[in-house]
Amino acid sequence: MKLVTTALVSTLFAATAFAGKTIPAGTYTIDTAHSKIGFEVPHLVIATVEGRFRTFDGSIVIDPKLEKSKANLNVEIASIDTDNKDRDAHLQSPDFFDAAKNPKLTFVTKKIVGSADDLKLVGDLTMKGKTKEVTLDVKYLG
Repeated sequence: MKLVTTALVSTLFAATAFAGKTIPAGTYTIDTAHSKIGFEVPHLVIATVEGRFRTFDGSIVIDPKLEKSKANLNVEIASIDTDNKDRDAHLQSPDFFDAAKNPKLTFVTKKIVGSADDLKLVGDLTMKGKTKEVTLDVKYLG
């Protein structure tokens, strides 16, 4: 599954790409009205199922030293939306996310490395009760 974490990534690079230049240190919350947490999953090798999570929140704490900055993201699994209610119910079931036992997907940074031109978030992604370290590439888009 390709997880598109536009909310966290866009807020982070908007704030950190210029940390120390024009954006002051502080805490920033994800603007959910202008952000998206989406995904794409290949289906039967002939199609791609796209979806999104409608309910999420997160914040970014910008430190004057970029490497000390932190970010977190919380996603409500029950808010999954693939434009198909039966599929959404199945994705929330124990076959997939098991939303009853694991109502949230979370990401918490362990470190931020690089520069505005080549930024990476390294952190723990927790889904369905399992945590794995992942590295997210961040691209500044302006």
